[in-house]
Amino acid sequence: MRIEAVCCVLALAGAPSDSKSAASPAPRQPLAPGAWGGAHAQLQVTAQETRVELDCAHGLIPGPIEVDKTGRVDSSGSLVRAGGGPGADTDAGAGEPARFRGKLVGKTLTMTVTLVGPAQDIGTFRLTQGRTGRLGKCP
Repeated sequence: MRIEAVCCVLALAGAPSDSKSAASPAPRQPLAPGAWGGAHAQLQVTAQETRVELDCAHGLIPGPIEVDKTGRVDSSGSLVRAGGGPGADTDAGAGEPARFRGKLVGKTLTMTVTLVGPAQDIGTFRLTQGRTGRLGKCP
């Protein structure tokens, strides 16, 4: 009887768990499609890409921005700065590697845009779903 109980306990200890592993990535959902806008920034989100417009730059994120279950976003793409500086180009897919990180709360996305190398913060923008951006002219 004792041997059977020990064998049963050992078998259960080695059995796979039904719960998800703590090491597995959190599920992510795409940001709602359409326009997201605010002061100095605008996003146009589709299933294929996310277009970024800033006062003096434009960019491209392949696919939609993805949001984890806590509302965090962290996407990679490219950014083209206006004014003929390094990486300036008319093609939204060209330019400098950039990261787009932030937090979605309700219908408001607060997003920081950072050039990757060398790291340079472009700015933090507050965008609201369904609004168009209020963009200014480049100096």
